[in-house]
Amino acid sequence: MGIKGFYGFTLHNIKDSHKIVNITEEILNANAERPKILIDLHTLSYHFKINNKELLCGYQLNKIKYTADQFFQELKDCGAELIFAFQKVNANNGEFLIRRSDEYKAALKLLDNIQTIQELDELLENKNLNDYPFNVMVKLCLIQTAKNHGNVYGFDSIKHPPSFEMAQFATKEKCSWILGLNTFKFLLPGDWKIWSDEKLNMEKMTVLEINKEAILEYFQINYHHAPLFFTFAEIECEPDIKRKVTYNFGSISKFKTVARFVRDVQFPLTEDSYIKMATRILGDNYPPSFIDDMKKSFEKHTIDPIESIMPKIADLDDDTLKIIKNDFMSFAEEILFNHKPIFFSPVFMDLNSPDMENFNLLVLPLVQKTAGILLKNLSDRETREVVMLDSQDQKFHKYPLEIIYPDFEVPSLNDMLNGNISTLQKMKMLFWIMDLQLSDLKIPCMTEDFTVDCMILMYLVKKNSLTILDARCVLKTIVDTRTQAVPLEFSTDYPKRVNSRALRITFLYSKMYLILNSCLSCIGMKYLCSDLQFDGVYFQKMYSLNVLDEPEEDDEDETIAASANIANIQVKKQKSEAKFEEPVIPNDKDVDQTELVDLFSEIIRL
Repeated sequence: MGIKGFYGFTLHNIKDSHKIVNITEEILNANAERPKILIDLHTLSYHFKINNKELLCGYQLNKIKYTADQFFQELKDCGAELIFAFQKVNANNGEFLIRRSDEYKAALKLLDNIQTIQELDELLENKNLNDYPFNVMVKLCLIQTAKNHGNVYGFDSIKHPPSFEMAQFATKEKCSWILGLNTFKFLLPGDWKIWSDEKLNMEKMTVLEINKEAILEYFQINYHHAPLFFTFAEIECEPDIKRKVTYNFGSISKFKTVARFVRDVQFPLTEDSYIKMATRILGDNYPPSFIDDMKKSFEKHTIDPIESIMPKIADLDDDTLKIIKNDFMSFAEEILFNHKPIFFSPVFMDLNSPDMENFNLLVLPLVQKTAGILLKNLSDRETREVVMLDSQDQKFHKYPLEIIYPDFEVPSLNDMLNGNISTLQKMKMLFWIMDLQLSDLKIPCMTEDFTVDCMILMYLVKKNSLTILDARCVLKTIVDTRTQAVPLEFSTDYPKRVNSRALRITFLYSKMYLILNSCLSCIGMKYLCSDLQFDGVYFQKMYSLNVLDEPEEDDEDETIAASANIANIQVKKQKSEAKFEEPVIPNDKDVDQTELVDLFSEIIRL
């Protein structure tokens, strides 16, 4: 990430710029009593993108959380203080939306392959695994895990790349290291060292350390040359002009040529400086737009002093504003500050699938009602916006958010965001958001740990996206995963076949859990949501055994097989004779919500 090709160039050409170090020894030998490590969760999440079997089954988020927990705890046990940073979603960024659209198309291809092939080994051999989309829920799982080990900060600057803000923040916090590979950091000022997560070994506690000073010395430049170096190493301009600039600097020795070029430039830059640079690169007939492109790029890559500009909202104190700004799971910032649109993406959910409700129609009412609760007591009635994927052109578009206001009184923003609200108020808002009737449900039957899970599944059954048997399989997986009945320390016994609908159910539950987590975080009820740690491999086995009635052949793990079988529960089993291509979907009138809660309660008591 950062400048294309720069990491490989430094690795192979600059002696002593990269070396493997022992993390434990580095921490113990640090000058500070509790040396700080800034961990870039965005880049670290790609460290877990190594097992395509897990993706094909729906990921084992419980094992990802377990591995991350162990690693973070070991860093702390060595004496380090952990600070976490991640790149926030910026739905105003066109490139970001294009990447998300491409991921959706890749996900549809994956689902089609599973629908046709089903055999796991054949799927792994059949397609180029690089075409498979990266599951953003891995990053969200890491973010949730990180909050248990240190402060988590999100960066979403439009003016500079997020890596610049992280580097500034690391300097401000006097961090000793930044764990996360981004080549922009190679030339950014700061007393911290870079640890590349690409070469991270969590078991041996070793990592590749990058020496910034050796890189600067090799190119014979210093930190004030960096913005101009970045400008020409990865110029952003019209394609025709970019080709000419690239040709001028060459391809094989581009970085050396760029370094020589910037060494000859006099600082500070003036209008005459830009004219001279444009003439040297493109000749006297350079297009005027090239001057503007250089200026924009130079400004983008120039580090400014850190400024914290917090928008003011009537009746909100500064502490509450900080809660909004730093709450990584909530979209209260987008709703209240109204400086960027709310974004959500289906990824693995086919918007045109006939056996499930359109994902946008499932999520949108929850967002509309949450916004209504937040804005109920404010005079602000400005239009909010939401960015969603269109099912026809498979591109993201911006739409006005039609806010739905509750017809009952809600607590003040300060009380609500700080969680100072009664149980009755909490339940009233929660049931209204989920379109469920309090009088119809035996909510006391459900323990607090599983309330949100049960309500999501009730909601999905009511919206004709899950059958009751689907929901029972999901909840049994949740219970066994969260109570660690599913072993975490041992190797995974993967199913021989994977099911397309089971995979979509896995991602549907996980996405809805994160969406509802965001809604509840907005209104002071984040405590109801546990960390997401669903086991897609376990669910595939359970779905095959209980819905498709296809037990695994030669299943060596009798414990998991027995645990996955929910047929012994004293409830009428809805065995579907139809295969997953034509699932049995209940109508609203066929769904007995009270019976469903009883089913959930019975499973939870197991």
